[in-house]
Amino acid sequence: MEVNVVSAEEQARFAAAGQPALRALIEKQYGSEGTEMLDALRASIEEEKAEF
Repeated sequence: MEVNVVSAEEQARFAAAGQPALRALIEKQYGSEGTEMLDALRASIEEEKAEF
């Protein structure tokens, strides 16, 4: 098995490229409730990251 290690910089570029499209899709399919849930999820992730 081969494991690919992605640097933090590469992860950030990937997120910057993909997140706007994901947000637009969620907003289109689920409206403001969907984007509010996405924002809550992202805030939760940032809180956990801050603890480590």
